[in-house]
Amino acid sequence: MRTRLPLTLLTAVALVGALAACTPTAPSDDTGTDGSTTTDGGATTDGDGFSGVTIPGSGSYAIPDDIPYGSYQLIGDPGVLPDGCTWSITGDSGTVADSNGAYVFITEIDEADTFTTNGCPDWEQFE
Repeated sequence: MRTRLPLTLLTAVALVGALAACTPTAPSDDTGTDGSTTTDGGATTDGDGFSGVTIPGSGSYAIPDDIPYGSYQLIGDPGVLPDGCTWSITGDSGTVADSNGAYVFITEIDEADTFTTNGCPDWEQFE
């Protein structure tokens, strides 16, 4: 019995030491490879602190009531407009101000204008 107590004590000390080395860690702040994160509510923050919005790929959005003025691009490969993806910016009279390019720049548009997108990936605002 004399040898069991020291072995049991040694095992217990080793176990306590091993568990003490296991400290809980905070959730990862990994921002991905491009340095951006997306928060709840569709806001996107890049590595430089710019906070933009993400727009679903299908819908109509009044400017600036539904989406803010700014520059937007397709998420993914913004240089290529995917098949079946259409978008337009129309004025309150129905006049099309711009449509169907890979980049959307909503910067100098009247308040009554509407951005309409159909069948596209989500759009992200960028600086």
